[in-house]
Amino acid sequence: MPDDFKRPEQTYIDEVARTATATVQWFLEKANAAGTHPISHNNKLTLLMGGEEGFADIACQIKAAKESIDLCCWGFDPGMELVRNRGGHWPRGETYGDLLIAAGRRGVKVRLLVWFDSTLSKIPCGHPPSMPGYTHGTWPWRADGGWCRDNIDILGAQRSRKLVQAYHDSPVTLAKFMREPMVSLRRKLYPPTPELISMLAREEYCHSWYRSAFLGDIKGVEIRTRSGSATAGAESLELVDCGLDKLSVERNGLVHVSTHHQKPILIDFFHDEGQKAVGYVMGLNSLTDYWDTNAHAPDDSRREGGGRKEKNESVQAQKHMPGEFRTLKPYHDYACRIEGRALVDIYNNFVKG
Repeated sequence: MPDDFKRPEQTYIDEVARTATATVQWFLEKANAAGTHPISHNNKLTLLMGGEEGFADIACQIKAAKESIDLCCWGFDPGMELVRNRGGHWPRGETYGDLLIAAGRRGVKVRLLVWFDSTLSKIPCGHPPSMPGYTHGTWPWRADGGWCRDNIDILGAQRSRKLVQAYHDSPVTLAKFMREPMVSLRRKLYPPTPELISMLAREEYCHSWYRSAFLGDIKGVEIRTRSGSATAGAESLELVDCGLDKLSVERNGLVHVSTHHQKPILIDFFHDEGQKAVGYVMGLNSLTDYWDTNAHAPDDSRREGGGRKEKNESVQAQKHMPGEFRTLKPYHDYACRIEGRALVDIYNNFVKG
């Protein structure tokens, strides 16, 4: 049941219509009776606006991690570059996937929890394509020497780029055509422009990263998927009169995807008794669409291409190309870095899934 709040709120009345619209209290001032969302004090909060600032801070903390990295995401793009000091073609900087690979290799325990509902994934357009290489691009372009468990030690964005470039530079032999006819045909239909090489390399990398991660081949990295409880969501809605028809899109969204927006990050929670622990509660999703500067410059080559109109104008070579790497227009959102007692609640929330 909702908490009983008795704090008076000021609401303004339309003198003409003689009506007013008020909302329930958004922020909790006291711990509720069940103790599920206690209030903590003496925390240091740092608000990081925009993807450029937020992701750069996260990358810095990941590189400095000594013992553990816990990430809970709505979606995860291993090919996104958190810091982009230059424009041009992918990779424009160290990728999220490579940062986690490096952390695992130096002994840091990485736990990645990504929202994925297997029921929705079986419905056409039922699950958002939020995990490049897993929810989409699952059979990407492949090259000689591509993914295999024997070369996991050299998995990386730069390797994927060099692999694809070398394959396009080599002649198409009869043996190669017989082994990979569709790949060879694509080479004939689409010239190896820098845009094409970049896109195919990104596909190859994301697919290889996810496949290796789910097989447990990336040292120190453990990945799991999570989904919400539709039953619990429906029961919660029954407790309040939300005014939504049971067949409405809004109600079904609340029932089936009610938990997918949690995306906290927690680093070094137990290391040195938590002296250097840091966490994030974010609006930013771990997807390349969310990387943008506060200037929102549409011609900034460090950000992804935007909507269909913008993409077709800026990257003609990729127009209608099979397997095109699609993005939405970058969003402006935030990350809040937290240091202090509140990290206990972030940790408890993470381990409960």
